[in-house]
Parts: sequence; C-alpha cells; structure tokens
Amino acid sequence: MVTARSSQPRPAPPVVDVPLMEELPPVRLRSRAVGIISLLVVVAGAIAFYVVYKNQREATAAHEAQRAQDQRDADERTRQLREAQADPGRIAVTSTPSEASVWLKLGRTNLDTQVLPSSQMLRLRIEHDGYQPVDTEVVAASWEGTGLARKARLAVTLKPVPIDKKTHQPQVAALPALPANLPEPTGLTAGEGPVHIETSPPGAEVWLLIGFANTGVNFPTIAGRPYELRALADGYKPGYASITADEWRDPRGDPRAPIDAARKKEMIAKHIDLEVDPDAKPASPSPSHPGPSHPGPSHPGSRPAPKPRK
Repeated sequence: MVTARSSQPRPAPPVVDVPLMEELPPVRLRSRAVGIISLLVVVAGAIAFYVVYKNQREATAAHEAQRAQDQRDADERTRQLREAQADPGRIAVTSTPSEASVWLKLGRTNLDTQVLPSSQMLRLRIEHDGYQPVDTEVVAASWEGTGLARKARLAVTLKPVPIDKKTHQPQVAALPALPANLPEPTGLTAGEGPVHIETSPPGAEVWLLIGFANTGVNFPTIAGRPYELRALADGYKPGYASITADEWRDPRGDPRAPIDAARKKEMIAKHIDLEVDPDAKPASPSPSHPGPSHPGPSHPGSRPAPKPRK
C-alpha cells in the first residue's frame, strides 16, 4: 500500500548562534602567587628555625663560658683571700713632752670595735658633745663566748653637762690627761674578739688607752688599716696623729697590689708634739662613772701615773 507523501515541509534544526570572539571572557590561567607564598613561608620557617638553633647554641656556649669565668673568678678570690689574711703590725708612739697618755680612736657609738685581747683590762674614754666624758673599763665579766664567737659588751649612759647658773656656761668636768693606775684585774682569760659598745645617747667618740709615752707605747694591732691617735698631757692641748692604710705598704712589695694582699711593714712609729695650752685648768680626778652593765673595778683616783722606765 502506497502512502501518500505529505506536502508539508519538515522542521529544520535550530541554528546555533556562535558568539563573536571579542565577546568571550578572557581565559583565567591558574595563579602562581599561592605557590610563591607557600615557598616563602617554608623558607622563612627554615630561617627562623636556624636562627633559633643558632641562638640556642650561642646561649649554651655563652653559659659554659660564663661558668668557666665564674670558676676562675672564684679561684682568684680564694687566692686573694688566702694572701690577704690579716697581717700583724705594731704602732709605736712618742710625744713631747713625754709625760703623756696615748689613745687610739675606736670609732663612734654604737659600734663593734676591731678585735681586741681579752687577756688584759681595756681602758676606754667616752666623749660626747653636751655630756660629761666618762672613763670606763672592759673587764673579765664583760666577755662571753669562746673562739671566734668571743665578744665583749659594754653599755654606758652619759650624763648631760650642767649649765652654770651665773655664767650660763656648761660645766664640763675635765678628766685627767694621765688616768690613775688601777688595781691589777683578776679573772681575765686568753682570747680575743670585738667589743660591742653602746651609749645613751649614741654618737659618742670612744678612745682606747694604749699606753704612756714616757714608758713606751708599742701597741699590737692589724697592719694595713687606718688609725687615729691622740696624746694628752696636763697643761697642753691635745695632739693628734693619723696613720693611713697605705702607710703600712712595704716599698719592697708590689705597689699595685691591694693593700690587704700587699707586703706590709711590721711597725709604724709616730711622734706627737703637744702645744702648751695657756687656758689650761687643773683637771679633776676621774669622777665615778655610770660604768658598764656589769660590775667592774672602781677608780682609786689617788694612784699616780706610771713613771718613766730607767
């Protein structure tokens, strides 16, 4: 059977509208910035790690070097301390006139003195502006402890100087230039140590009697230390002499060495010339002083000063 052909045309496929090249968006290539940044981060991390590692090595080396230097410094200090042991010395004093007492200044209260012997009585003169001067002693009962712990204690209350009602001038009871001899003390034992001295009020000068010029003064002490000396004679003004730490230096030693480690002289001699005091008044005998906080010998007052040795 024959089918009749349709006379209607078949629909044609749609025509594709091809865009022009100028209208197409540009092709985006993959950026290299991410890779570069990643590489830079890796490089920076490596550099930072190296810097930290290098710093740690340098710190470790510096620490080891410091430890070695500290050990060398400690060894050097030990050597210096060993060489700087306190060297014994002596102070010799003469005066004109020779009938004079000689005193060594210990300092101002309250204080711990230099090391002093406990085998003999120590005679002190304590002076403070506006207060009566006092002569007192360090006796056997003042000491306590043994060995390196040995120490003496002394406490003195000073009396204010009274004012004269007529002249309105202070009435200071002058102490004798030549303190009277005292009875031979008992109970003293061998040893040495500092003396702790307190006064009320504080700030008083403390002088240690080290002898009489007419019988010879040869006081044992520590070389390489500064000292201040005073000579007193009735009818004369006080005379003074000082010793500097450098005066102890032996010229045969190393002049650059610290004084504690330097070679020192065994003795320093000083002479004090006293000047006549035209206003001098006769000194009264030593008054009864408040004394230390322990029992001690009293001043006889009438005993003469030591006579020159023949």
